[in-house]
Amino acid sequence: MVRRSSDDGLGEEAGRGPNAAMALGLIAALTFAVVACGPSRAASTGNEGGGAAGSGAGGSNVSGASTTDGGDPAEDLPPMSTLAPGGVCLPTGWCFASPRPHGFDYSSVWASSPHDAWLAARDLPALLHADGDRWTVEALPPGMSAARLIVGGGPGDVWIIGPMSQPTDGMWADGIFHRQGGSWIAPPPIGGFPQDLSVTASGDVWVANGGDYDVRDGSGSSRLLHYDGQRWIGYQIPAALSSVWAAGPTDVWAGGLALSSGLHAVVYRFNGEVLTSWTFGSSGGIRKIRGTSADDVWIVGGVGAVSHWTGAEWQGETVPMQGPDGYTVDLEIVGPGDVWLSLGGGVYHRTSGTWQPVDVPATYFHRAGHGELLAGGAGELWFAPDDGGAPERLTIGPRQFNLALWGTAADSV
Repeated sequence: MVRRSSDDGLGEEAGRGPNAAMALGLIAALTFAVVACGPSRAASTGNEGGGAAGSGAGGSNVSGASTTDGGDPAEDLPPMSTLAPGGVCLPTGWCFASPRPHGFDYSSVWASSPHDAWLAARDLPALLHADGDRWTVEALPPGMSAARLIVGGGPGDVWIIGPMSQPTDGMWADGIFHRQGGSWIAPPPIGGFPQDLSVTASGDVWVANGGDYDVRDGSGSSRLLHYDGQRWIGYQIPAALSSVWAAGPTDVWAGGLALSSGLHAVVYRFNGEVLTSWTFGSSGGIRKIRGTSADDVWIVGGVGAVSHWTGAEWQGETVPMQGPDGYTVDLEIVGPGDVWLSLGGGVYHRTSGTWQPVDVPATYFHRAGHGELLAGGAGELWFAPDDGGAPERLTIGPRQFNLALWGTAADSV
């Protein structure tokens, strides 16, 4: 059921009343990662969700710093040696000498090309940016303590989600910021807990925002939010949303976990008027949903359970996991049939219909020119070229998990 959002600062959508009827598409029950279909469930009708979180002219400029973003694609990323030792420093005054650029676990990576690659790390109050010639350290928006998700729409068009250093109205929450022209812009606040964000080629932004949905009894809802450049329009979804991917402004996919005769993974497809949903046999929920077109959508839920939407049906995939099983961390669809998947136990790449393990200690990845930029724990950064060559380690210095340091002088540590 989809209802017009009227709480948490969401008003009515212009030109529509709060009780505008919306037809819901057929809800089909499928088994997760198995092609066989279960019985379908009858469609129901609800109220359309909509409204604007905040008002005014599409956000405020919060950073006056100006840089040059974007550029033409290149063969490779710039070497990490362009970032001098000690280039990444903490508020305490300590700077990383080894490994370089730092030893924190990465939390997200995004690139439009090697001229515009961005990296975020847990507990690091800054971003790393490759502009084609060198790596630089970029300050976070004021008030954000770290970035946990980076998503972009093109060169210089970057969105980030991360925890704020101070509570708002007594509540700790994550903030959303948009970078354009070298400055950070703050859209109207949305409240809640943004889980994932997707940007279409036309610049439409969609957010899966966790609300008050309770998986124990099925009460409450999450919100699927659309930003049109001026305001947020919200749609209430009866599930705990965790991921979103938009094929276009009127073709949006979201996934999560819902209570329906037990806990089940659920996928929603929204065309601006009609919401269609599928319920899957996995009790782990949808961890990631990504795609390249309306008939090429991939979902991962639970422990490596993968399914592919072909435009007509969901088809199950089997990933030959090596080592201990692990929950999905990241998923990227480079092109039809070209899929990267990260589990707690490793990284896997699908080409020509076959999954192969990739021997790199990485967790997150994104296309960067003629290869894949892979980031992992303890500052590990790698580049896997498309020509089939061995992945190249970009991090300088050994992996270190130091518990203590001692020395007698600056050059004897």
